[in-house]
Amino acid sequence: PQGVRRDAATPATWEELAARGYPLRGAETMSLQGDAWFHPGRFQESRNSQLGATIHVWSVTDSTNARAHAAAVDAAQRGSVWVTEEQTAGRGRQGRSWLAERFSSLLFSVWLPVSLRESAAPQLLPLALGLAVCEALRHSTGADVQVRWPNDLMLEDHKIGGMILEARGSGTPQTIVGVGLNVSTSVSYLQQVGLQQAASLPAASRSVGREALLAAILVQMERRMQDWQADRLEDLLTAWRQHDSLRGRRVRAQTERRTFDGRVLGVDADGLLELRLQSGEVQRFTAAEVHIL
Repeated sequence: PQGVRRDAATPATWEELAARGYPLRGAETMSLQGDAWFHPGRFQESRNSQLGATIHVWSVTDSTNARAHAAAVDAAQRGSVWVTEEQTAGRGRQGRSWLAERFSSLLFSVWLPVSLRESAAPQLLPLALGLAVCEALRHSTGADVQVRWPNDLMLEDHKIGGMILEARGSGTPQTIVGVGLNVSTSVSYLQQVGLQQAASLPAASRSVGREALLAAILVQMERRMQDWQADRLEDLLTAWRQHDSLRGRRVRAQTERRTFDGRVLGVDADGLLELRLQSGEVQRFTAAEVHIL
């Protein structure tokens, strides 16, 4: 809240905002310092999907995935979204840290209303979600965003975003996807933290507010999850291949045990990466670190 009288909310409300890292100021009238914060009200005005009906917004937290997993195991939480400006323990794939500049990124997690256990193709859900974010960014900003197997978001061979999917619990299992997206992160910050291969959305496409951008992403996530749940997998994979940044490229794929050089054929019907080696052999990967040669 900005310019809100202190007695307009309970002391517990102000304490909760302070606990979430918001720098409040004022005596009789409380206000936030600055006006760049992610605004849940503006998000709700843009929301056009079932996802995000409940949204939890933080100034700073350990990670939005951790907050989502800490929520009560309750079916009513499904579809809830957690957003933060800053993470102290944000994580990417393969245990990496996810670093982000405050006010310039979209950092969020969604408790998905799906169960991996009930699907015949659980390995395709990460591809479906990565495709959804790619499509939403292309439609909302006009930027030529692509996907890199399994679910990185790329712009001219620079990574602008990624995600991590986690499933935990029993009874009512939690399927949580966490997304990190560089919207307007400065080049100086990326260089400072050693992310020379990273980038942000083009300046010309940043007129879309982060709240509207999140709303658009959730619409596409809901659509592609429905395709996945309804076993419209070939349609999903066809759309994914249209935005594949690796297809036809020479790459080096590193697994825990070996390194393979070859040319990417694409993804197969199971969502595995197909690589034609110099020997002519086709190698398929369920997981690998891929670098363009």
